[in-house]
Amino acid sequence: MRLHNKIIAIICSLAILLSVGASPVSAVSGNITPYGSAYINATSWSVGGSIGTTFVVSYAINATSVFADVGATKVQIFRSSDGANWTLMKTYNYTLVEEMMGHNKMNHTYTIKYDGVANYYYRAKVFFWVGDGTNGDERTYYTTTVGLPVSKS
Repeated sequence: MRLHNKIIAIICSLAILLSVGASPVSAVSGNITPYGSAYINATSWSVGGSIGTTFVVSYAINATSVFADVGATKVQIFRSSDGANWTLMKTYNYTLVEEMMGHNKMNHTYTIKYDGVANYYYRAKVFFWVGDGTNGDERTYYTTTVGLPVSKS
């Protein structure tokens, strides 16, 4: 009977750990990730290609409460011909693209579309931010890599 109880305890522990941890990772999205932060509750992102050679980056952020600024301070787009060596192609800044940052809210989402070139790989670096003025928290993540459609020759 003792072995039976130990097995049940292990199964229950695993079930709890898996339910509290991250859900399975999709090939083109980042999971909502909880943090030990007074500002950021969770973040997520997804990337993909759209018709033709458009690289699409969508992100979402959830704050622990309502803050003056909730969103991303910048998103950088990188390109690679081999998937190993990356070149910065473009930086989107919230000071120039106001929709990247929400104000006086708890959640924010935004999508960026970048015109890429076929036969290249793309990824983004997202700089998440939540705060009031100068006090806040930032988390930075690279997205997964997406190969844009091969051009028809």
